Amino acid sequence: MRLKESRIGSFLVILVVYVMAMALGLYIYRTADGYHWFRILVADVIVTVFVFLFISIPRADKRQSAKPGYDEYREGKNMLLPFRFR
Repeated sequence: MRLKESRIGSFLVILVVYVMAMALGLYIYRTADGYHWFRILVADVIVTVFVFLFISIPRADKRQSAKPGYDEYREGKNMLLPFRFR
């Protein structure tokens, strides 16, 4: 059974990712110094970037790479911001 065809498998992958992100956020929150709201903000930003860089963007790139012309589009582009830096 392929993961794409299995809703339970996909749900479990998403659940594991969010549990990892929550654990990382709690760790950052507990170890950071500063005001309560500032610690929450820092932990949220770091975990959001973590999820984007290591889970969401690579999965989207893998799915899009099957389309013709995507490799040429992807060349020279930044992972987070889809335009070239000179």
